[in-house]
Amino acid sequence: MSESDSPKPISVEKTPLPTSNDTSSSYSEVDTSSSSPDIPKIVIAQPSSTKPENDDSESSTISSDDEKKDDKIEIENKEESKEIIENSNFNGKLEEHHLKRYKPEGETLAKLFKDARGFDKKAYTRVEQKNKTKMWNTFIEEIENAACGLLAHEEVHGVVICMNNCSEAFSVGMGCILAGKYVTYAPTSLTKLRLEKIIELINAEVAFIDNSVLDYFRDIMKTKENLKVVVIGTDVGKEGKLLSYTPYISNKVDKSKLDESLNKLKPDTIAEVIAVPEGEGYKGVIWTHSNIMAAIKANDPGLNEQMTIMEILPNSSFGERLFSMYIAMSKQLHVFIADTNDLQFGGIKFAKLLKQFKPRFLLGVPRIYEKIALRAEEQIEKGKISNVTKNFAAKKGIDGGVKQGVGDHKPKGYGLARTLVYNKALKGLGLHKCYCACWGVISENSRKQLLGLGITVFEGLMLAETCGYCLTNKKDTYVPGCYGSRIEGINAEIKNNEIIISGPTVSPGYVNESKEHIYNYDNGYKTGLLASTSNYGKKRVEFFIPKGYKNPTIVTSTSEIIEPHFIEYNLSKIPTINKCILIGENEKFIVALFEANYDEIKKELKEKAPSKEQYKIDPYYGTFIRQKVEAFNQQLPRSHRVKKFVMVELKEISENKEDNPSMEDRNSVIQRYKSGIDKLYHPPKVVEQNDEKKRRKEEEKIQKQRRKEEKEREKRDKKEKKANK
Repeated sequence: MSESDSPKPISVEKTPLPTSNDTSSSYSEVDTSSSSPDIPKIVIAQPSSTKPENDDSESSTISSDDEKKDDKIEIENKEESKEIIENSNFNGKLEEHHLKRYKPEGETLAKLFKDARGFDKKAYTRVEQKNKTKMWNTFIEEIENAACGLLAHEEVHGVVICMNNCSEAFSVGMGCILAGKYVTYAPTSLTKLRLEKIIELINAEVAFIDNSVLDYFRDIMKTKENLKVVVIGTDVGKEGKLLSYTPYISNKVDKSKLDESLNKLKPDTIAEVIAVPEGEGYKGVIWTHSNIMAAIKANDPGLNEQMTIMEILPNSSFGERLFSMYIAMSKQLHVFIADTNDLQFGGIKFAKLLKQFKPRFLLGVPRIYEKIALRAEEQIEKGKISNVTKNFAAKKGIDGGVKQGVGDHKPKGYGLARTLVYNKALKGLGLHKCYCACWGVISENSRKQLLGLGITVFEGLMLAETCGYCLTNKKDTYVPGCYGSRIEGINAEIKNNEIIISGPTVSPGYVNESKEHIYNYDNGYKTGLLASTSNYGKKRVEFFIPKGYKNPTIVTSTSEIIEPHFIEYNLSKIPTINKCILIGENEKFIVALFEANYDEIKKELKEKAPSKEQYKIDPYYGTFIRQKVEAFNQQLPRSHRVKKFVMVELKEISENKEDNPSMEDRNSVIQRYKSGIDKLYHPPKVVEQNDEKKRRKEEEKIQKQRRKEEKEREKRDKKEKKANK
């Protein structure tokens, strides 16, 4: 590819703090700088000389005219979401169309709870709190207290839990479910607007939160008259709609009432609603008690009570919660709860935790294993092994991992490579006895890197609609780069090249089904994933090999499934932008490819418009676009936000913004700009190190600001308590 064909990103500095209330985005997330050697790096001039017109303050991100335009778009979207919610009228029960798809297993979560009452083993260790460990019998008592407290509130049906990783999030969640309530877990990183959408999704009457989102919920309560907010870990009093946890659950009922509640639970009782981002709102995947009980059986890779689990993803992630709450309770497992911040800066702290606790089971998205590969390479470097030995071991590791998986003999020299290289690296990381399961399919480069380090990661297909894994690789037969084989009790087949899943783990549907949120079901859930099958191993087991997507879809390295058209359509409304497509398959963030209309640039920027030859790399125009992108980003979940953008020609994409570009057209664009795109996502090591230093400084600023806000919040709470007295 010639230099002129390579996408040329506009390089700009980070913006001042945006005006949005989103604490997860207290600094600019849009980065248009590039490390590509064929892309010139441009330093933006001082704000006073480069600020677009009508940008009156450093913290402003859009002009007053643009605010009106953006408000109009937002209002239209709100009306659409309102219509969906009113049509669904969710009341916590399965509708007739849900029951037609429902396949009960005949058990409820009450069985887990009753069995666990006699456990006397370690349950949870919160590693960020000086290794504070809780026994199962203590944890079960907390669940029981929460359930009894909730039973006193008969008017409550829907509950939102918005907390950072902590055992209280699990005990409260399980307590709600056992009391006959249905629960939705919301990430603390969401914007206030997004949290409101989740509350509306299930008509929630109560939200259990920690103080990290307290300010958001103070504002939300002003418009949600029926919502009570219960704060865990911070004393906010015991009166009104905002109150502390202990007063809320203090009106306990007789414990015999809890047993009555457990007996009233049915397999078709709704236990959880999983909020899956869809455009401006959410589609809510229903999980019943029997769905979860079936998933516990289907998702068990051979866990036993001697094993330990490391939990690192947010407890709002359904796959993580399935293993660290329901399956952990079923198998009496010991769970180490880490902080998601431990994954930052290349996962250095996370690697230290792995070495300290040596988990026997680790569930992670591909991105987590990429970080583990980096740390494993560091361990090998410390051993001062020659490049010849490392290259030899890497080759044997890739070859051996593949052959061993499909039942062939390991290559000659594989055992020597393991002795010289792999074992030292794995022991240095604490993974030498760990079963590594992956929530998704790892990219080819990452997989080779991991196998070359002696790390086998068992990939699988996990969907909210299938209540966990529906296909997975296993120890006895492992085929790299595929979704895996069928799980016992779940049927998977291919119809018209698409994977269809049926069985008791499959959700009965969405809470807000309509023309906007269609539940694709035809004698099984239609995944939208294209695949072929091949037989491997001595038993000739059928494996499902990915072949793309039926509809335009991006699956990131954090296993986020993103349908891009809503984002593309709204970004293409930015003044001067003609077309837009998103990219990010198997990558850690989303990049937007824009095609601009130069006549519109001249009209919009007037005398400050760059020349036609320079607009793709002009810093002033880059700032103009970046501000618009940032403004729209605040409406999206963090994983869906655009972190970089480039100006290119999009000949394959239709001029009609309503059209959803096909996968073929998208792939054609990506292939044309492949070289430049690779450099955007995988810059040279020197650039990555510099970026790492910048991120560290930014993170320190954010943490300092958060500590300051927390102190101010504590002072305000004390004043409010004095005033109430």
